[in-house]
Amino acid sequence: MERSREKCREGIVADVMTKELITVSSRQTLASALQVLRTRRVSILPVVEDGKLVGMLTEHDACWGLSDLERREVGAEMDPHPEMVAPEAKLREAARVLLTRERPALCVVDHGRLAGLVTPRDLLRASLDALDAALPVVTTVLTVPRGGRLALAEISSLIRAHGGDLLATMREPIEGEAEAHRLRVSTPNPDALVALLEARGHRVVTSTAKRGGGVALSAAASPSG
Repeated sequence: MERSREKCREGIVADVMTKELITVSSRQTLASALQVLRTRRVSILPVVEDGKLVGMLTEHDACWGLSDLERREVGAEMDPHPEMVAPEAKLREAARVLLTRERPALCVVDHGRLAGLVTPRDLLRASLDALDAALPVVTTVLTVPRGGRLALAEISSLIRAHGGDLLATMREPIEGEAEAHRLRVSTPNPDALVALLEARGHRVVTSTAKRGGGVALSAAASPSG
């Protein structure tokens, strides 16, 4: 239950921001900053003086004065008013700022100090994770229901009571068993469902699951008696 509540919690910037930052000083040359950008394979550099955020430099900014890179300083080309956001800001709030103000990133500031950086890529990754989490887990069960064919009705009821759906069922022979079925099930928690089936006497032979896809949970049970 706690995990379900956690999944429903709206994400905040601190969940996705980059914490290990590469920064530069406003007094560095554009040439040195450009070298940092290229060797570290980043496109944005927060500009920090004495632990305080004073600007943001992008690769586009650094290349603006190509003929004078060795003499011009970062402070001359940086954005002196970078968009800032608190670590506890909601992800949707951060996304709205990035979209409406067309910023390459948001500087995350906590009590006056730079704590991280959040980019559109970070937000996209968080969105994809949220979408994956929302998709049902599709599992496949190979079963010989305890009690024979009539037990399929009980298994179907158990699946529904567990918050899942029985998507498909097909008979499949198992050596030594009189009745076997492969069940395709959509369930939020395959492990808990397997445990529930076993508790009711339905032996689980295999269990495979895939989020949002077509995989199978296989359960087999020996006949009663």
